Amino acid sequence: MASAPAKHSALPEPPDHLRDMAFECGLMDDPVVAADGHTYNRAEIEHWFESHDTSPTTGQPMDHKMLVPNLAIRQQIIAWREQNGLPPVSLPGHVQRVVQAKGGAGDAAIAKPAAVCAFSKKPMQVMCVTCQKGICWDCAIDPARCNSHEKRSVEHIVSSIRDTHAAWVRVREGRPQQLQAELQRIDAAAAAAVEAIRQEAAELKQQLQRLCVDDVEGCIQEQSRLLSDVQAAAASLDAAFANSDAAKCLLAAATRPPLLPPPGAVGGRFEAVACESVKKPLLGRITRAGECRMLGRAAGVRAAGPGFQRAIGSPGSRPGQFQNPFFLAFDGEGNLVVSDFGNHRIQVLRYSDGAHLRTIGCQGSGNGQFSNPLGIAFDGSGHILVADYGNHRVQMLRYSDGAHVRTVGSYGSGSGQFGNPTDVAVDGDGRVVVCDYSNHRLQVIE
Repeated sequence: MASAPAKHSALPEPPDHLRDMAFECGLMDDPVVAADGHTYNRAEIEHWFESHDTSPTTGQPMDHKMLVPNLAIRQQIIAWREQNGLPPVSLPGHVQRVVQAKGGAGDAAIAKPAAVCAFSKKPMQVMCVTCQKGICWDCAIDPARCNSHEKRSVEHIVSSIRDTHAAWVRVREGRPQQLQAELQRIDAAAAAAVEAIRQEAAELKQQLQRLCVDDVEGCIQEQSRLLSDVQAAAASLDAAFANSDAAKCLLAAATRPPLLPPPGAVGGRFEAVACESVKKPLLGRITRAGECRMLGRAAGVRAAGPGFQRAIGSPGSRPGQFQNPFFLAFDGEGNLVVSDFGNHRIQVLRYSDGAHLRTIGCQGSGNGQFSNPLGIAFDGSGHILVADYGNHRVQMLRYSDGAHVRTVGSYGSGSGQFGNPTDVAVDGDGRVVVCDYSNHRLQVIE
């Protein structure tokens, strides 16, 4: 039980009918009637209700915690204080509008309120939700009236609406600052996007310039070596002897057609695909495939005559080693991608020096696993497609990390089924074309 406040020793002793009305407090300043019918000082009983649901006088549970101003006791307190020369009590606003002191001791009158109870015509202080009428506190606790009804304090209703209105006013007052902050954020995001596009455009220009110039220079150097070799062979006496190096060089030059630039190569276009490295692709990326198409030659094909440069890989199962490599392609970064048939995997190597970069897949029949993989292709959206020969299917994997995306087909001879697929390609509309080896057909898959 909450401790009772100490008595006010400086106050004169109140009359008997005011002395012991609530707890052990001194003279009340705001007497109210609780649901147990007893009168208490408002501050004391509200403090009691913070931790109790029972009556401090009877100890019984309270039906509710509504407090009704005891105007009769309050008038007596006011009169008694005036008689004893004490300052008047500062009453709550709603009480001051109801109680108006007039003249001497005990002379008080109740002002006519603006709204009155529908039953007693007393000041309206409670809204009875059940009756849908405004009532006074007496009717609110009257068993014959609204004691068991659902009720709301009028003061609380007004205060709640006032607080809600104030909350919306605060929101309105804060919206200009919020709007300004959002506009600045959008401006910053737009500026960042523009800068990102500008930087990407600069990188693409450099890449395109590198591909165009480097490829043409490579072809010119290759033809220069071939011309030098042919001129040397034509001036050599060894050309008169079969199987000599000079004779072989001249024979190759005579029987192979020259590697001329294709029509329109001067104005040829490189293929650009969307970058997968950003969430929303911006400008794209130049592919090596465009370079090969423009110059009309396949990767790794060399002109006639001496010119062996290097070998990549060796027999074995370690990274960078192969067992029966079958198909190869270049990715968008110029790296070499090889189907390592006998090791049941795909290997990615750096083309410049043959260094192993990563391995995709391993032996098995699960997602991302292979059984003698053969043909490989890229779809331009960051995926690699692999003809999984021994598993009779085509697998689509995310090229960046080898994660399984989709499986196309299964074993059989029906539509969409395969028997030992050997190669795969992607057409211009994104459809997958598969060499269905054992079924003696090609299949186009959406």
